Amino acid sequence: MSDAAVDITGDAKTTLEASTIVGNPGIGVRVHGTAAPALLHNMITANGRGGDTPLPGVLIEGSANPQLLGNVIANNGAEQVWVSPLYKADSLLQDNVIVNWPLLSAKAVWPDCLRSVGITHVLLNVGAIQYYAVRGVDLAPLRLRALQRFAGHCLAPIHTAGGFTVFEVLPATAKQ
Repeated sequence: MSDAAVDITGDAKTTLEASTIVGNPGIGVRVHGTAAPALLHNMITANGRGGDTPLPGVLIEGSANPQLLGNVIANNGAEQVWVSPLYKADSLLQDNVIVNWPLLSAKAVWPDCLRSVGITHVLLNVGAIQYYAVRGVDLAPLRLRALQRFAGHCLAPIHTAGGFTVFEVLPATAKQ
């Protein structure tokens, strides 16, 4: 028995597409064994918050080799995605929106604009957020109003292309 909302194991090559996986007290999606599923355009939010130990939205274990494309993974109990050292994770940040903002925004990030936690740049994909908004998905877990306030105080755009904007995190005194 798994504590995951979706548990994909064995040599499964299934597809999980356009699903909303929200509010499971355990892991949102667990992929393990030699499974090689496609996780496409899912909203995986607010999972892994039900026990003593915070858990991720997506857990990739062992020799599993899922394809993740176009997912929004945010506001889960721990880091958004935990991966096996065997998983080639280089495309994970390129093809998915992995949002740690909801976790950071709940902390005292305003006085130094995240500099104390070593964050110097932020990548935002507005297109991915709009994709889910027009489909009626509840975006409240993403805490977008707080992000807008934070951006106005702490971020300066340095590059925009293809729906993505890269922001530099400013010193707290820069936009007083």
